[in-house]
Amino acid sequence: MHIWIDDLGLAALLEQEQYEKEKEEAARRVQQMSRQYQWEIARATQELYQHIAGVSQELGVEGKAEEFLAQGAKELVLYAFYQVIRCLGGDPTQEQAHLLDVYCKKLELPYNDIDFLLAVTAPNGLRERLEGLYALPEGGFWKVLLLALKGQAQAEAVLDVIVQKYGDIVMRFSLLGDPDNEAPVAIMQQMVDRLNEWLADEGKPAAESADNAVDYVQAYHRMTAAYEKAAAESQAEREGLPVRDLYIFFIM
Repeated sequence: MHIWIDDLGLAALLEQEQYEKEKEEAARRVQQMSRQYQWEIARATQELYQHIAGVSQELGVEGKAEEFLAQGAKELVLYAFYQVIRCLGGDPTQEQAHLLDVYCKKLELPYNDIDFLLAVTAPNGLRERLEGLYALPEGGFWKVLLLALKGQAQAEAVLDVIVQKYGDIVMRFSLLGDPDNEAPVAIMQQMVDRLNEWLADEGKPAAESADNAVDYVQAYHRMTAAYEKAAAESQAEREGLPVRDLYIFFIM
């Protein structure tokens, strides 16, 4: 009986060691996958920025419009994080929080990860700013980009790449949280639907006749100048009229 008890104790010890090894191996695989997802998010972010910069150059976007798109492309990844975390209830995992902190610091944004998470969970100025820039169809980033693409033959191809790269970021960032959640599907479906609606209504190639052609880039510059003049003259912010409302008015 004494030997049997010793054998049982040894068996239990071996089982415990095997369990610990399997647990460590599972944790190692999860950590490896997490690093892979983070690397893929970084690559998609870089490719998205380069794509939008290339499109701006190809379309001849210059001046403040070009700067606006460049800054918008850099920060677009943060809006992807914002959408995912908000869909998941506002509580990021350790991996998601780490990546958010890295991006806020490396991109030298005017806010940190704490400010960002407050915007996810409660309405504030940063949330209004993010939604004002990126929420389709009214977001300022999209207004400038789609205005430049309006009537261009390559509009569909340009937006297709943006959707793919943005989708890569949304999907991978979601996988750093709950792999079984359906948030990324809903986020991307809404984006695709909105852009398809725009392509159906506004994305037709411009008329070949010079008489009928519209220079949308120059039109944007004129609108921007008018907006800036109106904002200065009316002192919109001091009088309580949101500057973004003026911007949308002149774009329309």
